Amino acid sequence: MPLSPSHLKKISAEVRLSGIPKHSQTIILAALENNIPDQIIRPRDLKSVVGLSKCHVDRLEREGMFPQRVRLGKAACGWRYSEIKEWFETRERGLN
Repeated sequence: MPLSPSHLKKISAEVRLSGIPKHSQTIILAALENNIPDQIIRPRDLKSVVGLSKCHVDRLEREGMFPQRVRLGKAACGWRYSEIKEWFETRERGLN
């Protein structure tokens, strides 16, 4: 089901999609469209989503100021979209 331009604009205001690979955009948009709260954002896509370097995210995560990653396997991890979204909202309110 294709997304309308107005819906796409609303979604892109919520999540930065520029620079994210097309396959990841599809996953993120599907999660938002279907209200799936715990879609996993993989490390290769995280920088494009949050706009921070890997080193900075690692530092914030160690300091407890960024959501903890979820282990998906021996070498795979990711972050829950719902936690990333909540982190954004907290930063917008100036609480972090």
